[in-house]
Amino acid sequence: MSNLKNKENNTQYIEIETINNVVTLTFKGEIDAFTVTQFREYIDKYMIDSSYHGGVIILDLTQVSFIDSHAVGLFVSLLKRAHKAETKLVFVGVEGQPKSILKIVGFNEDIVCYTETMEGALSINTL
Repeated sequence: MSNLKNKENNTQYIEIETINNVVTLTFKGEIDAFTVTQFREYIDKYMIDSSYHGGVIILDLTQVSFIDSHAVGLFVSLLKRAHKAETKLVFVGVEGQPKSILKIVGFNEDIVCYTETMEGALSINTL
C-alpha cells in the first residue's frame, strides 16, 4: 500500500493498494487542477499496467466532495488504461456533485461500473 499526503496539513489525498489483479485507488477531499497533477505523477509511479491485466481498477470516491474537469480527464486516462489492459473500471461511493459531473460527461453504466460499497466492487472481479 502506498499513499500521497498533502504536505501542508498531512491530509491523505490518495492511497493505492494492489492485491493480485485488483488495484484500488482511494481518494479523499477534492479532485481538482491542483491535486490531479500530483495524482497523475503518483499513479504513474505506482501503477504498473501488467499487474492488473484482466482484473479491476477500483476508484473509491466515498470521501470525495468535489471534482472538476481535470478529475474527469484523470478518469478518462484511467478508463483508457483499463480498456488497454482488458480491465474493468469500477467507481465506489460516488455521490453529490461528483455523481452529477460523471453523469453529465457520459460516465454511465455502459462504460464503467458503479457500486455503493467496496464489497460490491470486489465482487465484480468474480463475475
